[in-house]
Amino acid sequence: MEFKRDDRFLRDLNPDLHFKRVDGGYRLTSAVFRDRRIGGGFYACSVDSERLAGDQAVARREARGHGGWGVGRVSLGAVREIGEGDVSHNPELGNDAHCTLTVRGARARALALACEVTIEPTSEGWVAEFAGEGDS
Repeated sequence: MEFKRDDRFLRDLNPDLHFKRVDGGYRLTSAVFRDRRIGGGFYACSVDSERLAGDQAVARREARGHGGWGVGRVSLGAVREIGEGDVSHNPELGNDAHCTLTVRGARARALALACEVTIEPTSEGWVAEFAGEGDS
């Protein structure tokens, strides 16, 4: 499968790892895109193609046990230009929308800043600390 520059990808946002308090609000951290080191200064993480996931995106997130997590969205254009990385289609059993996003480690923070928070986490701790204060 070939993706276009304006294709967007959804990333589960862990309320305990992916947010940092700044100036009375929050920003996403580089940990959003740094799940595992793959060598050569690159990291990889799992994302879902928004186009392929369609209406199933929320159900899949809940099935993974991430119902209280947030969701971020980033375009392939941003991954390639800001993150110096790419996205490859990597379907999993029960999730044809699954992809692997790669990013140059040194560019992960900049890519996190380009990531749009589309759904804020709903976990009790996150809501107590950040609710309504996003810079997204």
